[in-house]
Amino acid sequence: MSSSDNNSNIKRFATVAGLIVSCIGIFTFFTGYSNLRDMFGSSDERTSANQNVNSSGSQSDEVSVVFPTDTPAPEPYSISGAVMDPSYGSVISSDSPIVVDDYLLTYRHDFYIHSSCINLGDFYIKNLADRKRVFSYMFSSVSIKDDLGNSYSIKNMDDVYELRTLNLDGLDDGKAGWSTSCGCTCSGTGFTYEGSLSPQASSLIVSFDNFGVFDGFSIEINIR
Repeated sequence: MSSSDNNSNIKRFATVAGLIVSCIGIFTFFTGYSNLRDMFGSSDERTSANQNVNSSGSQSDEVSVVFPTDTPAPEPYSISGAVMDPSYGSVISSDSPIVVDDYLLTYRHDFYIHSSCINLGDFYIKNLADRKRVFSYMFSSVSIKDDLGNSYSIKNMDDVYELRTLNLDGLDDGKAGWSTSCGCTCSGTGFTYEGSLSPQASSLIVSFDNFGVFDGFSIEINIR
């Protein structure tokens, strides 16, 4: 082999060796750069990576705290056995308390029956609201008949058409009417009606017509 051929072979070998060394250098450079970047990455990048890891965790580990924004509504006033807002034309037992517009109406059966009159006595009104209110009424707003259909007219005196008021504090009560102790001889009439009760009657039907907030219904009072 001539010297010229040897020189040519040496050059080719050198060229190939140079290419191999260059490839190794380039590979080493990029590998080292990647490692250095991972080691010395910014704290922001690491924090962001940690947040991404945490956000990908199970949602069942999260605790949701809800704070109330509204004040709970107070419980409505409860009266055992009360009839709430009775329908028009209904007849209710006089033993049942009646509630309309946060007023409570009760009757204590303190009636007085005479040969010439019927005195219902008193009705009791309770203000169920927590503020002071005025309950206004007239005696003429209450009428009666018996269970046989006989009507009894209220004593026709001026005071039955007089507007009366009960000033009631919150959760306070008062009475509307006249005592039965004076029977038919009271100076005012109150809930006093003329006539003799039929001996066959066993109950009185007392109807309310704009008696304050109580209107359009009746109560039945058993008298026998």
